[in-house]
Amino acid sequence: MLKAIFKKVTYKFGFSIKRVKPKKKYNFDFGKPLYIEFVGVPGVGKTTLFEKINFERQKWLLLKDFVQLNKNKLNDEIADSLDFYQKIADYKITSVTDKSFNPIDKLRVFHYYYTTITKDILVTLFNKKYVIVSDEGLFHNFGDSLIYLHTSDKESFNKLIKNRAIIYCYSTPEIIANQVIKRKEKTGKLVPQHKVNSFEELIEKQKKSLKNKEQFINVLKENQVPVLMINTSDDIGDNVKKVNTFISNIQKKN
Repeated sequence: MLKAIFKKVTYKFGFSIKRVKPKKKYNFDFGKPLYIEFVGVPGVGKTTLFEKINFERQKWLLLKDFVQLNKNKLNDEIADSLDFYQKIADYKITSVTDKSFNPIDKLRVFHYYYTTITKDILVTLFNKKYVIVSDEGLFHNFGDSLIYLHTSDKESFNKLIKNRAIIYCYSTPEIIANQVIKRKEKTGKLVPQHKVNSFEELIEKQKKSLKNKEQFINVLKENQVPVLMINTSDDIGDNVKKVNTFISNIQKKN
């Protein structure tokens, strides 16, 4: 009966009626741009912590929300004009190509990194007033490329780290390796760098990954990027308080 009525309305007035989901409204205008990223080796527990603070969040946006608001602003011409993104992308391509990942894993990684870098370009170009928080952004995924940029083009590096802050999540190699195994048992998935032949080899991989992350974090600290160090083995409630205090203090300073 209702369908028949709607058909008559369409015929008589020249329009149809349909239900449209209202757009989200964000009253989180900070007045200045600020981008806070979680950084840590895969399996360390940063996403678990991120989801916990996201449940309690107040005046900041998720990266995905900001991207949704601005996704139509970016085009290839704008992205291609940013030389420092070209440099870090080029370094990452070489890095992934040289790894012993199988070909399909390499394609997965390239797709993931491309998505990551385009989201960061959106934030760099169009965030003028929001505090944005992400659990896996450019600084988490492109640490090696950013160290390269730091040594090869310091001016561009300084532009990229402007209005940024980092929450660095760490733990012991053994704890991280155990977390990786648990996640594999639960989801059936492993990231390419975790596909090894033994648990001992997985631990050694974590030691190397942690060393590389710490090297990157030290470079950021030396260049005055605010960094909060979080041991994910500590009580998660305490860690949530530390993160919320860190975000609040940065907002006050900025």
